[in-house]
Amino acid sequence: MRHARMKAVGAGYYHCMSRIIERRFVLGDAEKERLLNRMRRLAAFGGIEILAYSFLSNHFHVLALDSLQVTGESGLR
Repeated sequence: MRHARMKAVGAGYYHCMSRIIERRFVLGDAEKERLLNRMRRLAAFGGIEILAYSFLSNHFHVLALDSLQVTGESGLR
């Protein structure tokens, strides 16, 4: 299992990937559309920009830009 990496100070590009449990092929067109809608809402809420994405039947990839600046030593916004 991969561990989360440190957040970049300032703007940061992130390649995110997630697999379906047991590598099952469960993402059909309807599921991909729901995932895209949810991803867009969460990106707007979190203040990130989705630069690219790819949804496959058993996993997906997202390239995101977090351009918000962090403040303070704790790294919190």
